[in-house]
Amino acid sequence: MCPGNIYYSDEGKVMLADPLICESRESSKQFKDVYFSQEYLNYTQSKSSSKIDMYASDLFSLGMLGLELALMERLDSVYEFGNRQLNVRRLHSKLEQVQDVELKLMIRGMLDIDPAQRKKWCE
Repeated sequence: MCPGNIYYSDEGKVMLADPLICESRESSKQFKDVYFSQEYLNYTQSKSSSKIDMYASDLFSLGMLGLELALMERLDSVYEFGNRQLNVRRLHSKLEQVQDVELKLMIRGMLDIDPAQRKKWCE
């Protein structure tokens, strides 16, 4: 998920598009400007047949978009693109910069590294 996948209609509706852009990306440079969960990065690196929870992965991506909006800055610095890893320490450091406590708690729930612990859509 990336900011370019968020569309607004003339009526004010928000729409998300997910064209599975990762499937056709070969070089690590092409992963920039897209927010992936660590489990999705692992999946693309290993090309394994193991399944990941795409809803949880998308929730992580939306949490990254929320954090970008809260901080008004790109968050590429929390990724190590060469080895397709998320730098958790940098991510937590960025999260601590969010001033609004409720917003920080909401985003933190979306950005839990363990997909099983991430907040569900209805929570």
